[in-house]
Amino acid sequence: MIITRDDIKEMIEEGKKIIFVGSNVYDFSEFKHPFALDPFYNKIGQDCYKDYKMHGKNARVTWKRFKVGVLREESDVCMIM
Repeated sequence: MIITRDDIKEMIEEGKKIIFVGSNVYDFSEFKHPFALDPFYNKIGQDCYKDYKMHGKNARVTWKRFKVGVLREESDVCMIM
């Protein structure tokens, strides 16, 4: 699913915990951290590349379950006039 920054803004306004890593968009609203932490509290709407990279292979598999789409930047749109 293609997601724009406007879509992300709208989802966050609806109370969803949306973050992204590069162009991959994740919804961690239903995520339960194994140590009862809320690691995304201050990262909502941000690129969490460093957080993603610090996790091992098993944790990254978990991240895949929360992927909701791919970010489309406005510069990715081709306009013909």
